Amino acid sequence: MEKKKIRKKLNREWYELLRNMDYSLMDVNVSFDDENCIFESSDEFFDVIFDMNIVAYGMDSNQDQCNEYGRKLYMLYDLIYFSDYGNLLEADNGER
Repeated sequence: MEKKKIRKKLNREWYELLRNMDYSLMDVNVSFDDENCIFESSDEFFDVIFDMNIVAYGMDSNQDQCNEYGRKLYMLYDLIYFSDYGNLLEADNGER
């Protein structure tokens, strides 16, 4: 089965949130273009890094509710996976 490639351009705030997640929690193949706020990944486990960061840093001390960081990661996940916003793979000329 072919891996699904993700390539999106995000606004600076969302890009920085994605860029600054803790990727040491799991070996994930992702590349960043800081100048253009574009990220790309063909790693089948890219989505798992969100869960790992939410569990590690996005929960309150009782681990029963998301804190602000966790809610932002959920919003970023939804933006990446459930929105055509910034989807460079769908753009005709590679820019959007």
